[in-house]
Amino acid sequence: MPGNPAHERAAGRTIGSEAARISTVLRTRDLYRWMREAGINAVRQRTVLIEHFAPFTADVRAYYAPAFAELAAQAKKLGLTSAGWDAPLDPARPESPFTHPDGYVSEGNVLAVGTA
Repeated sequence: MPGNPAHERAAGRTIGSEAARISTVLRTRDLYRWMREAGINAVRQRTVLIEHFAPFTADVRAYYAPAFAELAAQAKKLGLTSAGWDAPLDPARPESPFTHPDGYVSEGNVLAVGTA
Protein backbone atom coordinates (compact mmCIF):
# COMPACT_ATOMS: atom_id res chain seq x y z
CA MET A 1 0.00 0.00 0.00
CA PRO A 2 1.15 3.56 -0.40
CA GLY A 3 3.23 5.52 2.04
CA ASN A 4 4.53 4.81 5.49
CA PRO A 5 3.96 1.21 6.69
CA ALA A 6 2.92 2.49 10.14
CA HIS A 7 0.17 4.54 8.52
CA GLU A 8 -0.89 1.46 6.56
CA ARG A 9 -1.35 -0.52 9.78
CA ALA A 10 -3.31 2.32 11.40
CA ALA A 11 -5.47 2.65 8.29
CA GLY A 12 -6.02 -1.10 8.28
CA ARG A 13 -7.30 -1.00 11.85
CA THR A 14 -9.64 1.89 11.04
CA ILE A 15 -10.87 0.32 7.84
CA GLY A 16 -11.10 -3.11 9.44
CA SER A 17 -13.71 -1.86 11.86
CA GLU A 18 -15.84 -0.79 8.88
CA ALA A 19 -15.27 -3.52 6.29
CA ALA A 20 -16.17 -7.12 7.09
CA ARG A 21 -13.69 -8.70 4.68
CA ILE A 22 -10.77 -6.56 5.82
CA SER A 23 -11.60 -7.07 9.50
CA THR A 24 -11.10 -10.84 9.13
CA VAL A 25 -7.49 -10.15 8.18
CA LEU A 26 -6.88 -8.48 11.53
CA ARG A 27 -8.35 -11.15 13.80
CA THR A 28 -5.62 -13.80 13.63
CA ARG A 29 -3.50 -12.20 16.34
CA ASP A 30 -6.29 -13.02 18.83
CA LEU A 31 -6.94 -16.58 17.70
CA TYR A 32 -4.75 -18.20 20.35
CA ARG A 33 -6.49 -16.31 23.19
CA TRP A 34 -9.97 -16.95 21.79
CA MET A 35 -9.32 -20.67 21.70
CA ARG A 36 -8.01 -20.70 25.29
CA GLU A 37 -11.00 -18.66 26.48
CA ALA A 38 -13.30 -21.16 24.74
CA GLY A 39 -11.82 -23.97 26.82
CA ILE A 40 -9.45 -25.37 24.21
CA ASN A 41 -6.30 -26.76 25.88
CA ALA A 42 -2.73 -27.18 24.68
CA VAL A 43 -3.24 -24.55 21.99
CA ARG A 44 -0.47 -24.41 19.42
CA GLN A 45 -0.29 -21.79 16.72
CA ARG A 46 1.83 -21.47 13.61
CA THR A 47 2.06 -18.55 11.22
CA VAL A 48 3.23 -18.98 7.65
CA LEU A 49 4.51 -15.92 5.79
CA ILE A 50 3.84 -15.69 2.06
CA GLU A 51 5.80 -13.04 0.15
CA HIS A 52 5.66 -11.84 -3.44
CA PHE A 53 8.14 -9.44 -5.05
CA ALA A 54 7.89 -7.45 -8.28
CA PRO A 55 7.51 -8.20 -11.05
CA PHE A 56 4.28 -9.93 -10.04
CA THR A 57 2.77 -12.77 -12.00
CA ALA A 58 -0.70 -12.40 -13.47
CA ASP A 59 -2.00 -14.82 -10.81
CA VAL A 60 -0.61 -12.71 -7.95
CA ARG A 61 -2.12 -9.54 -9.42
CA ALA A 62 -5.48 -11.26 -9.96
CA TYR A 63 -5.53 -12.55 -6.39
CA TYR A 64 -4.41 -9.42 -4.50
CA ALA A 65 -5.59 -6.52 -6.68
CA PRO A 66 -9.27 -6.76 -5.65
CA ALA A 67 -8.35 -6.75 -1.94
CA PHE A 68 -6.03 -3.76 -2.38
CA ALA A 69 -8.73 -1.92 -4.34
CA GLU A 70 -11.30 -2.64 -1.62
CA LEU A 71 -8.94 -1.38 1.07
CA ALA A 72 -8.18 1.79 -0.90
CA ALA A 73 -11.87 2.44 -1.57
CA GLN A 74 -12.68 2.04 2.12
CA ALA A 75 -9.80 4.38 3.05
CA LYS A 76 -11.12 7.06 0.73
CA LYS A 77 -14.68 6.55 1.97
CA LEU A 78 -13.51 7.00 5.57
CA GLY A 79 -11.61 10.17 4.68
CA LEU A 80 -8.10 8.72 4.93
CA THR A 81 -6.67 10.96 2.26
CA SER A 82 -2.93 10.37 2.48
CA ALA A 83 -1.20 10.39 -0.89
CA GLY A 84 -1.33 7.21 -2.87
CA TRP A 85 -4.71 5.71 -2.05
CA ASP A 86 -5.84 6.10 -5.69
CA ALA A 87 -3.02 3.90 -6.99
CA PRO A 88 -4.37 0.53 -5.71
CA LEU A 89 -7.79 1.24 -7.24
CA ASP A 90 -6.37 0.48 -10.71
CA PRO A 91 -3.62 -2.17 -10.82
CA ALA A 92 -2.61 -1.01 -14.33
CA ARG A 93 -1.63 2.53 -13.20
CA PRO A 94 2.13 3.19 -13.25
CA GLU A 95 2.09 4.11 -9.54
CA SER A 96 0.12 1.00 -8.56
CA PRO A 97 1.83 -1.36 -6.10
CA PHE A 98 1.43 -4.02 -8.79
CA THR A 99 3.43 -2.18 -11.46
CA HIS A 100 6.05 -0.52 -9.25
CA PRO A 101 9.52 -2.09 -9.69
CA ASP A 102 9.90 -2.34 -5.89
CA GLY A 103 6.43 -3.81 -5.37
CA TYR A 104 6.01 -6.21 -2.47
CA VAL A 105 3.04 -8.08 -1.05
CA SER A 106 3.08 -10.20 2.07
CA GLU A 107 0.44 -12.23 3.81
CA GLY A 108 0.48 -14.29 6.96
CA ASN A 109 -1.72 -17.32 7.44
CA VAL A 110 -2.32 -18.69 10.92
CA LEU A 111 -3.26 -22.21 11.96
CA ALA A 112 -4.12 -22.89 15.59
CA VAL A 113 -4.96 -26.30 17.00
CA GLY A 114 -5.70 -27.64 20.47
CA THR A 115 -7.66 -30.21 22.41
CA ALA A 116 -11.07 -29.84 23.98
